Amino acid sequence: MLQKDKAAAANYSSFVNKGYETLKSPLKRAEYLLSLRGAEMGETDSLEDQHFIMEIMETRENVEEAETRNDLENLLMDNDAQVRGEIDTISSAFDSGDLKTAKEASVRLKYRLGVQDSINARLHDM
Repeated sequence: MLQKDKAAAANYSSFVNKGYETLKSPLKRAEYLLSLRGAEMGETDSLEDQHFIMEIMETRENVEEAETRNDLENLLMDNDAQVRGEIDTISSAFDSGDLKTAKEASVRLKYRLGVQDSINARLHDM
């Protein structure tokens, strides 16, 4: 195989792997679909929903204060249900062409996945 063929194969492989990772992750998939429709999510996109922000802050506080593995597993189950709800909202919003709702739910999903990471990190440390 020629050197340029090897380089092309490596580029295609990288492209396929990136596509796979994008499709596998609900958040990355939503971000990609939003970008295709001209409604990209920026690094600084945030929510103005004060109730949601307070909920996330309380959940993060509960994660930090959890004393047992069971406490963390319960928080994880609750958060996982919320993650699934956001994914359903995103899917429905795309189906109906409601990009504003899809983007807002994607931002909420990003926060919920951050909570999930925090819980998993605490579980790993126990």
